Amino acid sequence: MPQRRRARDAGLARSLAIYHERGARERRLRRFYARFVRPGGLCFDIGAHVGDRTLCWLALGARVLAVEPQPRLAAFLRRRLRRRPGATILQTAVADRPGRLALRVSRRT
Repeated sequence: MPQRRRARDAGLARSLAIYHERGARERRLRRFYARFVRPGGLCFDIGAHVGDRTLCWLALGARVLAVEPQPRLAAFLRRRLRRRPGATILQTAVADRPGRLALRVSRRT
């Protein structure tokens, strides 16, 4: 496997370990957001990364628009959430005005 791909895979695995493999963190997120997020409500996850908040809000019954500009992470989110009703994934960025900018993506993370 080429070194670049190994580095990208390691970065994704690291993010998943940090954001998804900790049950206590997920419980804290749910407790915190349950005060604001209602079933059927609409949440926006801007810079969704690996989707920890998206998954939390879906579990609370909300609909979620997850925005992730990094192609690899957006594809990962689409695969991960393809069977979850209420989730929409957009591969784009958000800014204060329309236009185009270069996106620099870290190979490591």
